[in-house]
Amino acid sequence: MICKLSFEEYSKVEDLLRRRCGVAALEWLHLLDSAKEKCKVYVEDDEGLKGCLILHKGINVFITTDSRTTLRKFLEVLPKEKEYAFRCAEWMAPMVMEKFKPRAEGYAGIILLTYYTDRNKFRKYTDPRHFVRPLSEDTAEEILQYTKRNFTLEFIRERIRRGCFYGVYDRSELVSWVGTLWESNEACEVGFAYTREEHRGKGLIKVVTSVVTGKVLQKGKIPILHTVETNTSAIKAFESLGYRLGAREWAYFSAGSSKK
Repeated sequence: MICKLSFEEYSKVEDLLRRRCGVAALEWLHLLDSAKEKCKVYVEDDEGLKGCLILHKGINVFITTDSRTTLRKFLEVLPKEKEYAFRCAEWMAPMVMEKFKPRAEGYAGIILLTYYTDRNKFRKYTDPRHFVRPLSEDTAEEILQYTKRNFTLEFIRERIRRGCFYGVYDRSELVSWVGTLWESNEACEVGFAYTREEHRGKGLIKVVTSVVTGKVLQKGKIPILHTVETNTSAIKAFESLGYRLGAREWAYFSAGSSKK
């Protein structure tokens, strides 16, 4: 039977998420801790949890289970007319796509990889040609201009103010940067990575990621980052810094049966 948990019961899924999802669980545990009022959590509880569905902001859907029957039940709690961003195991793809049509013809989702490192594995990288400096809130508009995610200007300013943002300048022009998206008691997601096209191929992202990773580790937290399976150049750079693969998921965006 599928049950919806109350806020007070969210801790029930922590062990399930850690066992099944590895470091990817840290992101969802952070949401359940920091934004629980924006989350709905469903479980199938039949003498022990068989799976978990987290719905964040009515859009982001995370599912973990090893049962096709449980997956089918979870999908029934989601209205078909809505648009969703799914993250789940690859084997779930056919069932999810059958019920929730893709956002574009021929779109079958992407493989999302979560990498992480620690003090023992991290390999610091520097390049004397590139001076890395902390960024101020004045750079928020510039970062927003190049980011592909749906962030607001105030969100980026707040992340710079409270998080960890560093960049490389060419004379007075900001040409490459990396920042942190969220931070919990255990982990911190490294993201916002971007290098302007004319400055690519110089290892700038590797230099800046190394600095930000070091700052996160100094806080005693686990740095994690996401990339897609096809981004081989980024994966090579992350692995050279000591990052290793912690989770592999299928990420999929559905269009819904009607636009709102």
